Amino acid sequence: MPQDAIDAYLRKCAGFGRWPLMRFHAHPVANVVVIPALAEYPGLFDTLHDLERNAQEVLSRTAVICVVNNRTQALAGLEAVDNNSETLRALSHYAPSASFPLAWVDASRPGNELPDKGGVGSARKIGLDWGLALLHASGQPDGPLICLDADTRVDPGYLDALDAFFRNQRRWAAVIEFAHPLDDPAIVSYELFLRYHELGLAYARSPYAFQTVGSAMACTARAYAAVSGMNSRQAGEDFYFLQQLAKTGPVDRVIETTVHPSARVSGRVPFGTGRSMQRFQAGDTDLDRAYDPRSYALLRSWFESVPPLLGGPADALLAA
Repeated sequence: MPQDAIDAYLRKCAGFGRWPLMRFHAHPVANVVVIPALAEYPGLFDTLHDLERNAQEVLSRTAVICVVNNRTQALAGLEAVDNNSETLRALSHYAPSASFPLAWVDASRPGNELPDKGGVGSARKIGLDWGLALLHASGQPDGPLICLDADTRVDPGYLDALDAFFRNQRRWAAVIEFAHPLDDPAIVSYELFLRYHELGLAYARSPYAFQTVGSAMACTARAYAAVSGMNSRQAGEDFYFLQQLAKTGPVDRVIETTVHPSARVSGRVPFGTGRSMQRFQAGDTDLDRAYDPRSYALLRSWFESVPPLLGGPADALLAA
C-alpha cells in the first residue's frame, strides 16, 4: 500500500530530524511546494507573490515550505548568513497574510546549518521530506511534491495547472515547461544547447529525453518514497533524482504552465545555468558548441539493438 511505503520511508529515511518545521499549523494539504533559499532576500518574496496568483481553492490546500539554508559561516560567508537572517525575519512577517499555508525550515542559524558537504540537494531533501510527512498526514499519497527555486518566477495559474495535472491518479512524476529570460547572449546559447540535447535524446529514443531543471520538476508522494527520496548532492541532484524516478514510473510533461529560472551568474555549483553564465562572460567559447548530431544517431542504433537482444518489444523496454 502507498501509505505503508511512505510511512516506512518517514521512519527510516527522513532527513529532517535536526530541522523542525516552523509555524505550520495542522492543516490538510493536497500539494506541497518546496523552495530552498540561500541568500535570496528579497527575491524569494517575488516568487511567493507569484504563487499567490492562483485560485484560492487551490491555494488553501497547497503548503509552501521554504528551506532557508547555508553551511557554516566559514564556508557560506558572512554576507550569505546575514541575508538568510533577513529572509527568516521577513517570512515571519509575511506568513500571517499569505494566501496559502506557509512554513519554513531554519537551516541557517548557528547550530542549524547544513553539513559542510551539504548543498542544494540537502536543502531540497529536508523540505521534501517534510512535504512528504504533510501529504502522508493528509492521506494524500498521490499528492505532488513540487520543486521550485527562490530565484525562479512562475506564470499566473502555475499551481492551478499542477493541481489539475496531478489529480489524475496515474501520475508518477513530471517535468514542467521552462524558459529562461533571454536577455543575454550567454543564456541564449545555454538554452539552445539544453533544447538541442533534449531533442537529440528524443530522436535517439532515450527513456531519459527530458530536461533536468531543479525548479521544474515534481513527483507524487508515493513516487518520492519509492526512490528513497531526494539525494544530498551539492549539484546535479535534480539529474539523479529524475533518473531514479524514470526508472520506477513515467515522467510526464506539464505544458499548461511555464517556470522561468533565473539566468544570473553564479559560482555556487560546478555546472548548470549559473556556472555556464559565468564561463561565457569569462570568454569561454565552448558554450557555443553542441554534441555532434551523429552521437544521437549512434545512440538510437544502440537503443534499437538492445530490445531484440533482451527478447522484448522496443517501446515496452524503452518505457520501463
